[in-house]
Amino acid sequence: MSEIINENFIDTDVDILSLYTGKKDEYLQNKEAVERLKQESDLLAKIILGGTVASSMLGLFSVINPALSLGGVALSGILTQSDYLWRVRRLYLVAKTILEEFGDENVTIVPRVKTNSAIIDLFVRMPDRRIFALMVRSSEDASIKWNENLQDFFVTKKGKNPKRYNHLTKTIEQLNTLLDLRKDRHPLMGNSYSERNAPIIKAIVLAQGAKIAATNAPEQWIEFGRARVLKVRTTSIAYVVEYDDLIKFMLLPEK
Repeated sequence: MSEIINENFIDTDVDILSLYTGKKDEYLQNKEAVERLKQESDLLAKIILGGTVASSMLGLFSVINPALSLGGVALSGILTQSDYLWRVRRLYLVAKTILEEFGDENVTIVPRVKTNSAIIDLFVRMPDRRIFALMVRSSEDASIKWNENLQDFFVTKKGKNPKRYNHLTKTIEQLNTLLDLRKDRHPLMGNSYSERNAPIIKAIVLAQGAKIAATNAPEQWIEFGRARVLKVRTTSIAYVVEYDDLIKFMLLPEK
């Protein structure tokens, strides 16, 4: 935690959601998890829009997210960063969309799952045992391109030249750490051999406003589920999905 909470409050190279830890091997799921994200998002909005952080607000926030029960100036600085609010809000909206589409009885949704070296925004287990590891990322009004030769993402905003998007490239590395849970026989991966070895589908979900650049190489596009998405090949395979295509991406292909 010390490398995140410093005199500058935020280390921009660290995903702010990694501030959340929860209890070891215990995670909120489905409706309870989505409701907790909503509570956190709503309270953050009140704190930021209010412009001050009262001690009562800090106390309430520490109940909603116990990992942030630090108090004092450092926590105040973190909570008044609007970037934190929008990250939580985006995560809430994606989790809510998935839960509403598939239903509480048919899917397992777990936000902010810790691996040995990263935080996975959303862990989703489908009825057919497929596992989705999702990272929600935003780059408003921008297009995203993957350069396979350089093994790097590039982002282009209107009227500007493309530039490397190192944060998104690092996200692919973070997704790969989900395999740590399989090696460690984490409870989320299931108890049986078939559950622990279920397919893991890793994807970056672009929040509303960001688009996959149409200029990506034709061979990088793939039909997955019922959506057309970008295939990213590094040491393993991951996908980039636009928010509006997420549900179609998670559905099984039509027969």
